[in-house]
Amino acid sequence: MENQEYAGFWIRFGAVLIDLVVIIIVCFVPLTLIYGEEYWVGEQLYYGFWDLIFSYILPFVATIWFWLRFFGTPGKMALRLKIVDAKTGGKLSLGQAIGRYFAYIVAALCKVKFIGNTSLNKHRLQFYSPVIRISANIKASQLVKTEKHIVNSFVNFFYTHPLTS
Repeated sequence: MENQEYAGFWIRFGAVLIDLVVIIIVCFVPLTLIYGEEYWVGEQLYYGFWDLIFSYILPFVATIWFWLRFFGTPGKMALRLKIVDAKTGGKLSLGQAIGRYFAYIVAALCKVKFIGNTSLNKHRLQFYSPVIRISANIKASQLVKTEKHIVNSFVNFFYTHPLTS
């Protein structure tokens, strides 16, 4: 792990923006179609089964799955970043991934800012899972195969698990 280049704040922020676009399309568009304008202007905290699925369960499961399967979310993959175990440089364990997910929630609730300073980034306490840059020696064909696999996985999942009964 010593020779890895740690990703700074701005590139990780860019990855979050890409992920936000994906979340809006995958989660919030269906919620708007299901619940209508009331979903956005109403004062309820919980609107029903589909709200639970698209607002909480799907983002949690998808994020953990992406971290474990592809070393990062679509935004991180697009910007050639990886989330790795700090000790081994390999994939996160399930426990690390879940801990990392909830660490983001706690940080947001406590208004703790993740500082992108590279020297601080090396010592982040997010379950020892820094974000690093993918080295340039990875072939573009490997990234294309990964992207195709992601699309095929989603298509297969929704084909075999339709949202309506």
